[in-house]
Amino acid sequence: MLTGTSKNYEEALGFRKGLLPEERLLVSEWADKYRFLASGASPEAGLYKTSRTPYLKKIMDALSDHISYRRVIFKKSAQVGATELGLNWIGYSIDNSPATMLMVMPTEAQAKRNSKMRLDPMIRATPRLSSKVMKDGDTILQKDFPGGSLICAGANSPSGLRSMPIKKLMLDEVDGYPLDLGGEGSPMSLARARTRNYKNSKTFVPSTPTVEGVSVVEDEYEKTDKQKFYVPCPHCGVYDHLTFENVKWEGNDFTTSPPTAHYQCPYCDGKIYERHKRDMLAKGEWKATDPEKTSTDIIGFHINSLYSPWYSFSDLVADYIDAGTDQNKLNSFTNLSLGEPSKPQTDAPKWQSLYDRAKSVQENKPNNNVKFVTVGVDVQGNRLELSVVGWGHGKRRWLLDYRVLVGNVHEDSVWQELALVVNEFWIREDGIELPMSRMCVDSGNYTARVYKFCKAYSHKQVVPVKGQDNLGRIIGSVTAVDKTEAGKDAPGVRLVNVGSSFMKTELYGYLKLHKLDEDELGPPGYIHLIKFQDKYFKGLVAEEERVKKDKKGHNKTEWHVTFERNEPLDTMNYARAAASLMGIDRFDDRWMDNVESSFKKRTVQPATVKPTTHITNKEGSFWE
Repeated sequence: MLTGTSKNYEEALGFRKGLLPEERLLVSEWADKYRFLASGASPEAGLYKTSRTPYLKKIMDALSDHISYRRVIFKKSAQVGATELGLNWIGYSIDNSPATMLMVMPTEAQAKRNSKMRLDPMIRATPRLSSKVMKDGDTILQKDFPGGSLICAGANSPSGLRSMPIKKLMLDEVDGYPLDLGGEGSPMSLARARTRNYKNSKTFVPSTPTVEGVSVVEDEYEKTDKQKFYVPCPHCGVYDHLTFENVKWEGNDFTTSPPTAHYQCPYCDGKIYERHKRDMLAKGEWKATDPEKTSTDIIGFHINSLYSPWYSFSDLVADYIDAGTDQNKLNSFTNLSLGEPSKPQTDAPKWQSLYDRAKSVQENKPNNNVKFVTVGVDVQGNRLELSVVGWGHGKRRWLLDYRVLVGNVHEDSVWQELALVVNEFWIREDGIELPMSRMCVDSGNYTARVYKFCKAYSHKQVVPVKGQDNLGRIIGSVTAVDKTEAGKDAPGVRLVNVGSSFMKTELYGYLKLHKLDEDELGPPGYIHLIKFQDKYFKGLVAEEERVKKDKKGHNKTEWHVTFERNEPLDTMNYARAAASLMGIDRFDDRWMDNVESSFKKRTVQPATVKPTTHITNKEGSFWE
């Protein structure tokens, strides 16, 4: 037991230690010394090692307090360790450089998930952090610690981006942010405004780019000296940065033969294999490719998945081959594997070519390749318009019918007619009965009436949707709605946000696919059309994408209507969203066969629900 004198001596030492400044460490030095990777949250649990991903060292160190850069831009692919880099900066700040800090992710749901699955495990696994994060101030979206706090927010929530000044800002995956928050400006601008009180603030922008011309991280990177990571060839020693064009392989089917991918040096033609990567990375160095923009205020880095220790050259080639001619997959490959923005697919297919290849077949008669049926509904004041779509292997789709249900949407009759469609079934050539599996109804107009209709059904059967142009995927957030925007009650309704621009781009890519033989199914994604009126085909490609600059000089895309009736386009995409909600983007063709098998067990009964008659291939239809 300590004596009174020795106890006082220990307290005095502790007091003196408290007055001493913290170690002056770089972020990478702090991580190597104190950061632990949690088991379960990381495939490589234990003490963090910068040597595993040496290309991250300079980026981390640029975020250190005593380094001058105020903005650090990281344009990246997936699987390069960027998440751990950001966590290292957070850990460094909590332990060695406390301040107010804000981390913004595309949505609040993602912010919560990241906090639970990545941030909390790091704090628990790292003693220097677990001893400092206050238990009373530890919530999912806020971590308090001596000298500061970390706030986690979603870019879709304006309230989380206002209020108190912050010194350190992380804008994670900015290309997934909304372009504007209810007229208040972009989330990026709102968040950056909170750093103005600090002359020595730091902003870190790590993101995978999306579409060329509108990618935020690409725009930010272009303002910098554009650094790339150069590594030496193990054969000739020449330094170069790795690019996909120098990856070579044999064959196009990795499922039947082992991959033989390697990197070919453009200077000596030497073959570089995965086993060479570790030594190459250790000797690598960052070089500015636009040195005239070198600054002490901002620095930019770009790296792709060829450098990743967890993603081999063969993995890269396998993903490229898997993408095939699917433009949507190729765009994802360009973004996620190469860390580059994809080219915008702005040119719509010609309506005449679609009309010419459409078949004169009977509506509502699916062939045996159709596994399930979805419906997309657009709501106008005096009618409902809908597409009935059958889905098969490889995301191939068959347009089964297009209908216009005439009636005032404020009255019940037109909704009763739509209710018949919910209960309708379609009998295949082999006699199998296919029910309506999922219906998506646009809630952008006449929201209260749409919610009232959808509420009468299970959310696994009928779903209200709302299009978002900036959403970089088909299905976005799902929101439980208690009231409409007009304040009317809507308990139990689940609103699904869908990527309208994303689906339009995908649809146009699929509509450009061609069949080699008239009788074949066509390539994956092929869309089989029925020969309706020419106005239907004009409506199917009624919008085109254009890139323009906003008031602040930033590029953004806008869809312009080129034909007055764009409902065929919208309803086709709502039917696509319904298929995505079913699981078509998550599961393989075996899942679709299981869905079909559940229908085979049904007993086929005589038709009790007649298809509605307001369809567009009839002369004298509503469109006429």
